[in-house]
Amino acid sequence: MRVIGDVRMDRPDATLIVDEFRNAAALLTHICRLGCYHHDAASESSDARVNEMRSLIAEHRRLWRSRNREGAFADSAGRPEAVIRFYEQVRK
Repeated sequence: MRVIGDVRMDRPDATLIVDEFRNAAALLTHICRLGCYHHDAASESSDARVNEMRSLIAEHRRLWRSRNREGAFADSAGRPEAVIRFYEQVRK
């Protein structure tokens, strides 16, 4: 993800764009690890996964508010929140 931070853009929203790409990369990395977790729940702590996903959703909300109206955020966050529910079910 270092390369993302090295990008230079001459735009008023350049910092926001970099933040959006960083968050997208973090979400993709998390989802890749979810695949490993799905096959071996002992591979990582579900509490750690839940906390990380909550942080990713919080960052997504911050970024979302920069470009979109709040009302549609629930739809956008629905899939990441489903991942949290998955982790919580596995813990039981």
